[in-house]
Amino acid sequence: MKISVIGEGAWGTAISTLLAANNHDVLVWCYHENIVNEINTLHQNRRYMSGAKLSKKISATHSLKEAIEYSDYVFEAIPVQYLRNVLENSKDFIKENQIWIALSKGIEEDTLLLPTQMVDEIFANKTINCAISGPSFAQELTKKTLTAVDCAAKDVKVAKEVSDILNNEYFRACVTQDLIGVQVAGALKNVVTLGVGLLEGANVNITENIQKSGDNTRAMLITTGMHEIAKLVQKMGGKVETVYGLSGLGDLILTSTGKLSRNLEIGRRLGSGQSLEKIIEETGYTPEGINTAKSVFKLSKKYDISMPLCTGIFNVINGSRTVCDLLPNLFNCLI
Repeated sequence: MKISVIGEGAWGTAISTLLAANNHDVLVWCYHENIVNEINTLHQNRRYMSGAKLSKKISATHSLKEAIEYSDYVFEAIPVQYLRNVLENSKDFIKENQIWIALSKGIEEDTLLLPTQMVDEIFANKTINCAISGPSFAQELTKKTLTAVDCAAKDVKVAKEVSDILNNEYFRACVTQDLIGVQVAGALKNVVTLGVGLLEGANVNITENIQKSGDNTRAMLITTGMHEIAKLVQKMGGKVETVYGLSGLGDLILTSTGKLSRNLEIGRRLGSGQSLEKIIEETGYTPEGINTAKSVFKLSKKYDISMPLCTGIFNVINGSRTVCDLLPNLFNCLI
């Protein structure tokens, strides 16, 4: 079985490790040539998966042409803000009915397209789409921690086919046909998690004039976030029940509470008063939640949906409101 992974990051590396554990040969496309050399010679990816020894069944290339023409299945693990450029550079190499599996979690800011919709647009519907989303920290997956996610495709046979490639004794990909719901829920949980982090970070500089937040508040915020996710999923053509499954509730629980959550970390730093520019400079990454918050704000206007939590988070990120405004405004929206 010929499989490629497009993306050198932690999640691309983790999926490659899972596929190799299932006895598949995997060709990984990497943007940086030094990572290609490191994977091929040392069987490591120290930049994104420090300490992990990679299977010899995993090889790497700097050529998109080689990676895509090689494969029947292409797992795409590119941050949404860079995805369009990668897809544009890939379109001359795709094959008719090649199966593309989206691992990205986000919504393109300018077009408001989901990852599989971007694939359809750029590849002119020549490929077959699938999406994987759910509670799955990359570092834990490489350590073979028990993990379950949603595997979505419009054609249930395709979803089952991809699921069979991934499933083993420690990983389950649960089949669903709700391609829209899985992707919207997976994107929005990052925005809600930023909100959790904002409030936790604000507690560091709390004064008696600011309403303090705690575990009760976190539960309120997550519940409110779930309702907002469900409203948008339904408006965009997805199923509400998907929101309360692995790619919605499951992923939100993990991301808003897990020690490895980047969106939670960034939210806490913003809440404590650090600037976004400084945070990005120090951490070296921009989590998907930052860009998705802008997209969700636009989508709430497009579909005329009241989303006070996501709107409040967006306003804090763009500097038009402070963290101190977020909680009272949200609280006053509750009935």
